Amino acid sequence: MTPAVNMINGVLILKFLKPESTGLLNTAALLPFYISFLHFGVLTGMNRELPFAEGAGDQARVDSILRVTTRVSIFASIAGALAGLLAALISYLVGKPTLLTLGFLAAAMSACTGPIVMQTDTGLRGLHRFTRQGWAVLGTNLIGLIASGLIPLLGAGGAICRILVQDVGAILLRVRSGVRIWGGSFDFVEARRLATIGVPFLMFSSLAGVMMVVDRTVVAMLMTPKEVGELALSSVIVNSMTFVPQSLNLILFPKIARDFGQHGSSRRLRRFLWISLLFNLATILPISAVAYFSIGPLVERWFPSYASGVPAAHVACMTCVFWVYLGAGMIMGVLKRMSLYLGMLIAVVLIIAVATAVLIHLGYGILGAAWARWFGTGLMCIFSITYAWYLTSFESEGTAAVNPVRGPA
Repeated sequence: MTPAVNMINGVLILKFLKPESTGLLNTAALLPFYISFLHFGVLTGMNRELPFAEGAGDQARVDSILRVTTRVSIFASIAGALAGLLAALISYLVGKPTLLTLGFLAAAMSACTGPIVMQTDTGLRGLHRFTRQGWAVLGTNLIGLIASGLIPLLGAGGAICRILVQDVGAILLRVRSGVRIWGGSFDFVEARRLATIGVPFLMFSSLAGVMMVVDRTVVAMLMTPKEVGELALSSVIVNSMTFVPQSLNLILFPKIARDFGQHGSSRRLRRFLWISLLFNLATILPISAVAYFSIGPLVERWFPSYASGVPAAHVACMTCVFWVYLGAGMIMGVLKRMSLYLGMLIAVVLIIAVATAVLIHLGYGILGAAWARWFGTGLMCIFSITYAWYLTSFESEGTAAVNPVRGPA
């Protein structure tokens, strides 16, 4: 439901806000993507190590991981809030539009709640408590959906209030999750271990987030808020369409880590790659096709002030097809073979940024940004599937040496 609710929110913004206002809010919303590193890899390391330890039957380490990540999430939450407040203060002092300053205040709230929600949800999934985590996400989405009703009533102010209401609701729904442990001393050894394992995951998640907004960032730097707002039409489509692979990944990743913790076999992970690819193909292709042919008439009928963004939105629909690759990254993460993958992701982010800037300079505007995203995402898709297939074609070095459940291989 998360991307579906976000899409509804995006549609309401397009309906009731002018492109200039949407552009300012979207510019402020970039901030959390660029400060997502504040947990220094500890929470991303938890994503692999918690289900791995649980699968191996090591309850002592499970408790240690939960204790460490509880405190790190609070630190990252405070740091994120301060970063958002600083951005709002700077915006105010340099005389930026009031709406941009208010947008940064909303971003500060998101940066504050994000690490706590991440630790809770990762802990619930890692312990295979999917039902409890599902109810928390469902409740958060229902709060966000109801709060979206503030947008028709209050306009841009309603969009900001909606963020604040949903973020507070997300925290309250996770107060009694059972995956936060406060007692005992802080285990620096475990924290370093999680960070060491989690830094590649952190780099991946941070870079993947930047990849989602790098074109919008360049447009915000080189063009006007109105054009940033027009590009929002493409952003709503592309970012919402990731709900298919991301939803599947949330379930598959802890299962892959658990399977690897039990059997230590990289070849066994090939089946998860097949599951991901086939499911994503069967769902993303028809959804992308429907979006491509319907976006023009829908915008002309309901959002005429965003009509200039329709050509870029068509390109965005084609870009969505490449999201079939997103599940392939789970294989590399579990096998801890992320270096080449991260190198390619860095290259793609730079390619998109440079190509966007060049195409804007050549006069293609936001359509050039959309094509730059299409090209970079296509490269990432081809590389990811090929590399994941390669890694699961043989037993990686050291993966099958010891089976934590069944003893030496």
